[in-house]
Parts: sequence; C-alpha cells; structure tokens
Amino acid sequence: MRPETTSRLLKSEDDAMMVGGEEKGTEEHGNGRSHTVVGSSWGRPIYTDTPAVAPWSQPSPCPTPQWPRAPVPLSAPRGRHYRIPPPFHLKPGLAVALLEGESPEGTIGAYFSLGNDRDIVLGLTCCHVASPGCATTGLTVAGAAANHEEIIAIGSGAYELGITAIAERIKTLQNIVVSQKKVIERLEQLLDDNNGDPAAIAKMKEKAQRRAEAATETMDALESLHRWITNRFALPEQRRIGRVYCAERIGPSSDDPVSAYTIDWAFVQLNQDAFKRPGFTGNQVYVGGKVTEEEYCGLMFPCVADRGDYEYPLDGLLQISGYVPESEMLNPTQHGPDGKPRMHVIKNGRTTGTTVGWLNGLKTLTGHYQIEGVKKEFKTMETTIVPYGGRWRDAFSASGDSGAAILDRDGRFVALLTGGGGMNGETDITFATPAYELLPRIRKAVPGADLFPEVPRK
Repeated sequence: MRPETTSRLLKSEDDAMMVGGEEKGTEEHGNGRSHTVVGSSWGRPIYTDTPAVAPWSQPSPCPTPQWPRAPVPLSAPRGRHYRIPPPFHLKPGLAVALLEGESPEGTIGAYFSLGNDRDIVLGLTCCHVASPGCATTGLTVAGAAANHEEIIAIGSGAYELGITAIAERIKTLQNIVVSQKKVIERLEQLLDDNNGDPAAIAKMKEKAQRRAEAATETMDALESLHRWITNRFALPEQRRIGRVYCAERIGPSSDDPVSAYTIDWAFVQLNQDAFKRPGFTGNQVYVGGKVTEEEYCGLMFPCVADRGDYEYPLDGLLQISGYVPESEMLNPTQHGPDGKPRMHVIKNGRTTGTTVGWLNGLKTLTGHYQIEGVKKEFKTMETTIVPYGGRWRDAFSASGDSGAAILDRDGRFVALLTGGGGMNGETDITFATPAYELLPRIRKAVPGADLFPEVPRK
C-alpha cells in the first residue's frame, strides 16, 4: 500500500509559539467567544467554540467518578460471556474531553508522576484534545492553573457509545439464556423418552446449564453496572477527573522537515480521590477485549522463534515500561511471521479499543500541516502505523483515539497517537510522535515528569 499524504488545518491570527507564548491563538467574536479551527488528520477540520479566557474561579464541588472494580472479570476463559465494554475504567486508554465547549474527544494514553511525588498524577494526551484553544500558542503550567479548563472522563459521544454497548451486551446475554434453556428442555425430553445415551445427554445438559448460569451472572452484573453509571454519572459535570496542567503548541519540532516530528501533547492533572485510591493500577493497559488470549500470542509473537519467553500479560494488563529507542525503531529486533525484522504494536484507545498493527518505519510519510494566519506552513516526517492485515485489516485507529499510547509487545512506549488518514473516510495510516523524541521534550517542559512507576499487583 502506498501511503497518501494528508493535511491537518488550523486557523489562527498569530504565529505558532512554544509553551510559554503569551499571544492568544484565537480570534475574538462579538459574542465574547473565541473561534478556533483545530486540525484533524481524520478528514474535515473540527471547528470548536471555546470561551474566552476568564479569571479562574473555584468550581462548584462535585465528586470525582469512582468507577467500581469490574463486577465481573476483565478477562475470562474462552467460551464465557464476560465482557465489560469500554470506556468505564481508569486505565490508560481512558476516554476524555473538555467539560466546557464542543471539543474533540480523545484518549489518555499514559500516566506520569512528578519526581518522587506520586500524589501528583498527570495524564498524557494530545493538545488538540485537552487544549484546542491554545493549539498555536501552547499553555504554561501557570497559565493552565489560571484558566482552569476542566476535563471529564468520557465525553458525551463515548458515554453514549459505552452505555449502548452495555445494553446491547445485556440483550445478547438474554438471548443466550433463552437459547440454552431451550436446549435444556430438549435434552430433558430426550431423557424422558429414553432416546439416546443417558450419560451423554446428562453431560450436554450440564454444559448447557453452566452456559446459562454464566450468562445470567454476567447479565446481572452488567445490569447493575448500567444502573450504577446512569444514576451517578449521566451528567458531564458528574464525570470531572481533573484539569489541563499544560500543553505545548501544535507544530513541527524544527524548521527542517527532514528531521522534524510533530508536537501535539498535553498533560491533564488528575484528581487524587480517583487516581490515588487503592484500585488505581497506574500504567497497566488492558490489551484484551477484541484480542483474546489465544490470539494475542499469534499477533504479537508471530515468529515462532521469538516465543521462547512468551507469557500472556497477567489479567490482560500490559505494563508500560520504558520506551523503544530510535535505533530499534529503525532496525527492529522483533520478527514477523516470515522471520524478517518487523515491530508489531498494540494500543487501547477511546474509539477502537484494543487494536494491533505494524510500525511502518520512521520517516516514511510526510505529513503536511497548514495554519492559516501563520507565516509558514510546516511539514514533518511522521512515524506511521499500518493495519495488521488478514482478519485484523480493520483500521488501527479512528477519531477519538488521539492521545493513546502505542506499545510494543514488551510494554515499551513506542509513540503517542496524534491522528490518521486514509481514503473514503477510513483510516489506512495512523500518525504518531515517537516516544524517544517526545519524552525528552516532556521532561524539559515539565521537570521531574516521568512515566508513573509500576504499581505492585495484589
């Protein structure tokens, strides 16, 4: 497949600036609101109306969402009916959006701490998700504290998708229960008529009863979860989880497009009452769901020679640990099914959940970016991810996945997902900023920031 060049559009009256710029990247209108066009690689630009910056005022008290531990396991043996639909969790892959205004929904891909202070938890996402109004200026830590843009866990779109997914799963389980009861009735009739091997029929009846009981148990748990969520978190303000901590302006890392990469990141400071409670598991990314335990080995370890030390992540949770260096992204040490060097990657995002793909190599696609009102358009060399192939040919990402952490099979941070493009509205290519470039930049902008330490499993 030949990658297609795509564009992201931004509009502003001012030049693009780094974090710390004092000029506003907005255009004032007579209604007292500022109008910004936020770039999107997904196709047409996303137009966002955001309130003009106003003096900070203490928001009305509102409890942070305390998502319960899953009432049923997140992963279960094949053939069981357990499945908790996203996005109701606090793990990396968390769906987020601004509380105020119609901004793009996105994903928190990883958690960071500041130095040895684990009480401060920062969530990494994209600037165009957390602070679209500052896309061309950036937002300092001090400026973000004054502006106090609140972030919610799960925007309106993700909430509706999640609630609908739970309802649909409940309906499926109801059908399974009805079907298994009919099987049981038929088998009982066979026993009454002495038609067939009694021992074999009894065994089949017992199996059908177990299936019906498992489906009923999961259905009851999902109905309880559905009631709990709709009663407590139906309103966006009930889902507050923190505020924008800082954001770097969207743009190229340098004036040389041959060496430039895309800058599009922001931190969200998360409320301690949600992210410091005993159930917080830090940077453990759920890689189950659409990918079963059996499929995971074949997808992430496709070369048999690489499976010597293979172990499926405990409970389907892959720990983010370290990052992939530039040398390995250029020359992978992992192998594809044909034995040739190739890096396979995985991510969990707001829209597409768990997906797998291939790193297409560094500097393989030129992304064109144009900001109206800025003196120069800019170009960057994009890190790209392509779909896996076969029955996994579906897109690696979609709108709403921006901010997700792309990982290799060892849990190393490969890149931050920033966008995608393709033909006919489908995403053939996913764009990302490599972690080996991004992490040093983050540490320079926010001294002491580093990936949240591993949380011991209980």
